[in-house]
Amino acid sequence: MPLIYTSLLISNFFGLFYLCIFAIGYVAYTFIVKFKFRFYIITTSCMYLIIFLQPDLVSTMISLISCRQIGEDFFILNNVSVECYTEQYNSYTYGLVVPFLLLWILGFPVIMFALLFMRRTELEKIEVKNKFGFLYGEYNQSTFYWEFVKIY
Repeated sequence: MPLIYTSLLISNFFGLFYLCIFAIGYVAYTFIVKFKFRFYIITTSCMYLIIFLQPDLVSTMISLISCRQIGEDFFILNNVSVECYTEQYNSYTYGLVVPFLLLWILGFPVIMFALLFMRRTELEKIEVKNKFGFLYGEYNQSTFYWEFVKIY
């Protein structure tokens, strides 16, 4: 596997790694301090992480599928040592980059929006505010979704 695609895999799994490190640290903290474990802290951290990592990962993936012409040949924007429209380029683009791109552009935002939308009538409840309040806190009940419009 070419290094640029290995780098993409590592970058995508670093989010999961960050979340695991945070979760382990949080569990250890609750155990040591004898603090009540609150699952919403993990879910909110996961959403923050997705929102934080998405722009850079999407930008990297778009540069991996974008091609530029140099002379007679086409090379990917991210690394001119990899030629576009070859069998290797097509297999990595459609087998690796496009699925991850769809996950980050559509999958995560739709899941987060759906979770919030299902609780749209409960936005004033403390459990919902703890999990999703950072997404709708500055808006009124009828425009709770507006943060998704701004972000995506």
